[in-house]
Amino acid sequence: MKRNKGIVLIIIMMFTLQCVPLTMLGASGTVYHVGPGQKYNGTTQTVINQAISAAKAGDTVYLHAATYNISGPIMLKSGITLRGDGDSTVIHSTGANVCNSENETNCAYVIGNDVSNVTISYLRFTSTASQKNDGGHGNGRNCIEFRRASNCTVHHVTFSRWLWNDGVRIRNSKKMTIHSSRINAAHDGVCFFNTTDSRIYNCDIMVQINNGVRTDGSVNIEIDHNNFSSTPELGGWCCIQVQNAAKNINIHHNIIHDTAGKTGVAPYSFSGSGVTVHDNVFWNCSSPIKVGSSANNTIDPSDRNIKNWVAKGYGCGSSSSSANNNVAPTTSPTTVKTGPTTVKAPVKVSSPKTSYKSLTPQSGSGNALTKIGSNLVKNFATREKSSVLTKSPNSSTTNVINYFELKKIPRTISKTWTPTIITTNKARTYQNLAKTYRYVNPVWQRFAR
Repeated sequence: MKRNKGIVLIIIMMFTLQCVPLTMLGASGTVYHVGPGQKYNGTTQTVINQAISAAKAGDTVYLHAATYNISGPIMLKSGITLRGDGDSTVIHSTGANVCNSENETNCAYVIGNDVSNVTISYLRFTSTASQKNDGGHGNGRNCIEFRRASNCTVHHVTFSRWLWNDGVRIRNSKKMTIHSSRINAAHDGVCFFNTTDSRIYNCDIMVQINNGVRTDGSVNIEIDHNNFSSTPELGGWCCIQVQNAAKNINIHHNIIHDTAGKTGVAPYSFSGSGVTVHDNVFWNCSSPIKVGSSANNTIDPSDRNIKNWVAKGYGCGSSSSSANNNVAPTTSPTTVKTGPTTVKAPVKVSSPKTSYKSLTPQSGSGNALTKIGSNLVKNFATREKSSVLTKSPNSSTTNVINYFELKKIPRTISKTWTPTIITTNKARTYQNLAKTYRYVNPVWQRFAR
């Protein structure tokens, strides 16, 4: 038995060592490596665009840790992932006039026109701007801009002070998502312009020059579980701006605090409807709510400890910040997303006699897990990692599918795993497999019978 356990352990370790580089990228296709000493050797937009040009839908263009000094735009195309190594992958604008145009082919450092299913992640943007007054002029020099795009995501991106203009500007698009980013933009942190069915969540936003988030003529926008704040030297006038014919703007579970005199939620030339501001927390915020209907908001509480409010489900980093509450692209509660791959979580395995009731290993021997209860399904997205038996042991094989779910970690760190199937050549009880995993990584969630 010990020998067989050892074989399983070796197989797991060998598979992990082989697959970590690719799965950590969240890549399902080919990875195009860019940077000093890589196949696409260099740190300019020209080299990056060469890799993007070669990539196909499902591929990843991976910018290794370096400072990429750009003098022109990086042009995206549909179906690709552009990602780096977190804050150590820097997209740096080399001058005040770089991408300083209203022309849609030269208006931002990263441009996605008429694209779909694009992901941008684990990057940091910097520029030659050096003070507040450098920002907020014209329609160019945005860090990322999408036009007529759909189903695109920006996550784990840092927009460093100082910059020349918006962090992310989205025009005439649909089903766009921004999450888990630090935003210090020099006009609007994120601007939804004539865009529908989109969401921003789990971001830490410092308001500078204009707004944290602007919804201009957009419909069905969800702004939730973010932190907004500011300081006097940054300028700006409100955290969330609702403008023109914006409709159905759902603002909830944000922490808006210490705004240095800036308004919380405010209208600007507003002619729309359906703005709801509910279940937010405000303190040290001038005029917290000036537009829309309001319910269950907490204003100037005695407890102003951000960590305490996060623990209650508010703001960036809360356990609820990944939940879909309204118009974000929907995910079934029995579906787990890992990068570009979507895997259906098993709901039931035969045998009505045994049910799943615990999230921790149990001692003793007995039959393998034969049913996954609603508790696992309900909490699946918030678990660290789990192993679920999908087929009862028989005389020849035991099939175990491993789902890995990212737990909250520092924003500059990226660890994403994809599902794997491990097959042994002899029957195993699930209890024995759970014990084997215990020696692979003690922080994995382990489920016994």
